[in-house]
Amino acid sequence: MNGQIVTKDKLVMFLNKEVLSRGLRTSRYKQSRTAATGKEVQQTLGFDSVDSYVSAIISLYNYQQSSGHATSSHSRGAKVKALLKDRTKKEHARRKAQYLDRGANTLLDGYEQRQMIDAVRSCWTHGLSQKRATAQTVESAHRTTLDFLMGHMMLMRGENRRHLQLADLFPLNLKNEGPTPCTAHVCILDNGKTNQAGRIEYGAVVRHKNPLLCTISQLAFYLFYRWNIVREQVPRFQRRQQWYDLHLLRGSKSTSPMSYEVQLEWINKMFDVASISSLKKTHGRGAEARAGELSDASESQIRRAGRWNTDALSTSYLTHLPLEFVRVMAGFKSAPGDFFCLEPKLSLRCLSYEHSGHGLIIGWRGSAIPQAMLRTRMINLCSTNRCLILPGKIDPTWLLKVSCVC
Repeated sequence: MNGQIVTKDKLVMFLNKEVLSRGLRTSRYKQSRTAATGKEVQQTLGFDSVDSYVSAIISLYNYQQSSGHATSSHSRGAKVKALLKDRTKKEHARRKAQYLDRGANTLLDGYEQRQMIDAVRSCWTHGLSQKRATAQTVESAHRTTLDFLMGHMMLMRGENRRHLQLADLFPLNLKNEGPTPCTAHVCILDNGKTNQAGRIEYGAVVRHKNPLLCTISQLAFYLFYRWNIVREQVPRFQRRQQWYDLHLLRGSKSTSPMSYEVQLEWINKMFDVASISSLKKTHGRGAEARAGELSDASESQIRRAGRWNTDALSTSYLTHLPLEFVRVMAGFKSAPGDFFCLEPKLSLRCLSYEHSGHGLIIGWRGSAIPQAMLRTRMINLCSTNRCLILPGKIDPTWLLKVSCVC
């Protein structure tokens, strides 16, 4: 039994023998490098990876201690701390010696708005598929566009976007935002990497000044394609069991989420077509936060938008809707009063939205429909998406291309 108990000496020996000098495994993202002399450069783990090994073993030690098996002092003692401190000091020299990309995690690690437009346009023109476009690839392209825009505009982690369900969406009317009505689409985020306790958090987005970068329009087109072109079963909202399990970014079926592998594969396709170079693919919150800062959003607003505030006021009492950040990410001024939505030049009535929103009472047995806050909000969201708006900057023939695939 003693051979399985975690101690300080065992942890130090494990780090020295198995972790600090271990070479990276090559993959499609980690390629081998050679020096100017042609000699292969041995790539080793960075400090963050080494520290994750330590954290995993410390978790094992805590479990053993709670079970009464470990009686020694804490494993992250002076020796381990000294080892990690020495590794930190040598981190800069390691990165230079192994020719790591110096642009990683800097202002260069991201994308410009021009590249975002190219990425969205590539999805609309089916540029992500090397072969003839099919209904499945077109749906995946629209899903990837929505996934990408939600991550950028709302600072959402890839995990949060994959597990988002229809029941987590609702519209919210914002007052005094400009000469035209402003409706924000809000996402409920009550679980994730940094929110294991089910704390209610929100992400919000409004119509973008550039229609190609409008998350709300892309949501409308994506649901339209699923419900009208692919002919997915349109959700009905009489009972929670009928629609609470439906995922926004669906996988093989509407009740299963998109997998990480599929999400990463399609984001890579989008980035390749748009010539976007970034180490962060599904988790690019750093690039999005920098984009908000360059658009004149304050630090406090970025913290609230990214759910990085942990004080009681932010977590328990405020709405988590950083309107200043939401405005600048949509291309408007940070102060209220600048929002303006273009008048539609072409609108397409979506029978599925009409069926979902106004056909609720059809087939309902009983004299009264029970009220539910989320269901009512979802009906309102479907109603706002009832007419798909195509401003003048968008070529209406794109929609014909989408429809002709099937």
